[in-house]
This record gives sequence, C-alpha cells and structure tokens, in this order.
Amino acid sequence: MKRFVLLFVCAVVCLGVLAAPALAGEKVQTCRPPSDTSIVWDAWWWEYSPSTGEFFDETTFYQAFDPNYPGLEDWFGAVPKDRKVKLMAMWIGVGYGYMSRAPKYVLFTYDVTGSNGYSKHYGPADVKAHWTGPYVWDKWWNDFFQFFWDTDWTPTPFNPAIGAGVYGNNVMLPVGPFPEAGKYTVTESWWTARPVTEMLYFGDPARPTHTAAGGQSVTDYSFDMYVE
Repeated sequence: MKRFVLLFVCAVVCLGVLAAPALAGEKVQTCRPPSDTSIVWDAWWWEYSPSTGEFFDETTFYQAFDPNYPGLEDWFGAVPKDRKVKLMAMWIGVGYGYMSRAPKYVLFTYDVTGSNGYSKHYGPADVKAHWTGPYVWDKWWNDFFQFFWDTDWTPTPFNPAIGAGVYGNNVMLPVGPFPEAGKYTVTESWWTARPVTEMLYFGDPARPTHTAAGGQSVTDYSFDMYVE
C-alpha cells in the first residue's frame, strides 16, 4: 500500500508558497478532481468517482510504468487509451493572494512522446491556462496528500497568528485521449520565475524560508507510462 516509488523528485513542488492575507470578502471554493478522467502524476494514475465525500471511498490508484515491477505488479493498470487524460502537479501554500498568482510564479513545461513518432510539447503558456485556481485545503485533499506521499505531515501555516489559510492550486493539463496504445514518455520541467517565501510549518524554529527566483526547480524529470 505504499506509493513512494518514483515520487520523491516531485515532492518539492508541493511546498512553494508566498505569504499573503486572505482578501476581504472573497469566496474561496472547495475543489474536487474531474471524474471520468485518468489523472497522471509521476507514472501513477488515479481516478475520482464521487460517492461518500471521503477520499478513500472516491479514488482508485494504479501504477502505469511497469506491469512486472517487483512488489507492485498488482498495482499495474495501463492508462486507458480512449479516455480523457490529464497531467497533474500540485502547489500548496499559505495565503489566497499568492496562490491565485501561482501560475505566474511556477512555470511548467511538458513533453509527451510515444509510438510512431508521437510528440507533443506544452510550454509555460499552454500549462498556465490549466490550473484549477486556489481552493480551500480541506480534509479530502489532506487525505490525498498523506496517502500519495506516504506521510503524516499536514500543511499548516508556520504561524497561525498571521491569519492566512492554506490553499491548493493544481495543474490539470489535458494530454489525452491518445491516438494509439503503447509506451509513452512524459518529461517535466518546472521552475519558480519569481522569489518565493515559504510560509508553511516545517519544524522548529518555525519561520519563513526565502528562495530567489529559480531557486526551486526540477529539470527534465521523465517517466514512462503504458497506454492501452
């Protein structure tokens, strides 16, 4: 029941934030993923089926990178070829103002290659249009985070007295349905285009952590996934 294989590289993306108090009078929405969609993250894909409102009742996970991977054979399931497919990334942060601007601060590129010369490139401008927008970090997403990353850490402000809440903002980039079955490779790069101040609680002493523009990044991180 552990899903940490191939996941540690992108864990960094979950932690970027810049403090900003919540805007007066804002109406922040809850958020749930799309249904009838294969959502791919780091060679794992998952699907959401609304039912009880509990994460563990509403999601199913599969690994798509190797049908014979030792210890994970029973988790294998190829990404369905004729279904909607979205590549996912997550940004968690403190302060609605910054989180609403995350698509300007956190820039992604994706390249997807596959059978018979299949090749698609998605630059920062393409990805920017497919963020969910900030949503309340509720129990559903906290259960998702703890399950997927095999951790008991809960994102919280380093100092609750600042009066800013925790929000998520996800990339949901449409890349499928795919034209044919086969093995596809996804290559992801991302970087912070502006300075970032971390305002999440990471331990003692609890205090903000600052990084310069480009100080957080992942370059050419690739994974394979089977599509059938």
